[in-house]
Amino acid sequence: MRKKAFMLAENLRWMEWGKYYSSPEGEARRGASRRARAAFTLAEVLITLGIIGVVAAMTIPTLMTNIRAAQYRNKFKKTVSTLSQAVRMAQAQYDFDFADLDYPFAEGMEDCAKQDPEKVKTICSLFNGTLSGVTYLGKVGDNKELSNTYSGTYFQNDKYLWQLSDGTLIAVNLNEYNYKGYSIMNTISAYIDVNGTSKPNKNTTCDDLWGFDEGGQENPCIVKNKDINDIFWVGMYNSTVIPYDNAGAYVLNTAK
Repeated sequence: MRKKAFMLAENLRWMEWGKYYSSPEGEARRGASRRARAAFTLAEVLITLGIIGVVAAMTIPTLMTNIRAAQYRNKFKKTVSTLSQAVRMAQAQYDFDFADLDYPFAEGMEDCAKQDPEKVKTICSLFNGTLSGVTYLGKVGDNKELSNTYSGTYFQNDKYLWQLSDGTLIAVNLNEYNYKGYSIMNTISAYIDVNGTSKPNKNTTCDDLWGFDEGGQENPCIVKNKDINDIFWVGMYNSTVIPYDNAGAYVLNTAK
């Protein structure tokens, strides 16, 4: 009899538990228990955040460098293409290119912005007639702010400056055709700053600028992403625009 009474009481307790288990209160309590078991402890959260911070510190600088290098490379390629299209347009519409200029040296620059390719064959009229939105900014050395900004770069004080519609700056050397005997005959040297006066305002170079060692053996440089800056050197001759040094050639001809 005692055993039956025990079993009856046990059954009653289980019946009561079953009612509670299926009730909203029981379901809520079970949900809270599951969430408590699934939650991270404070130590686990701190360790995870620490690992994420270390990984970010190691990868973000490299990522930003690669993004910046890609931006400069793409803008450089775009600008070379723009200038090349401009001189081909001048040849097609006005029958002259860089090799046919009346006076490629620093003459007649006072009225540069007004020169007409239908009347004169100058670097000013070529740009005026073929580059939409181009602005002539004068001589670098005549502008104190520009002179200070580009101190120690290819944009030296004797260069003449144009700004394209996208903000790119083009500094042209009109004082001489040849640069220390290295340039192609009748080539005008120019310098491209792909992001305008914004920093870093540094030349893109490599250890061996010309791609040859002292013995004349080919030794092309490789410009790493961290060494790609916003200023590039180009040469303008006949109906084309090309990189004027090995560093620019490498950047122009590589995808990454």
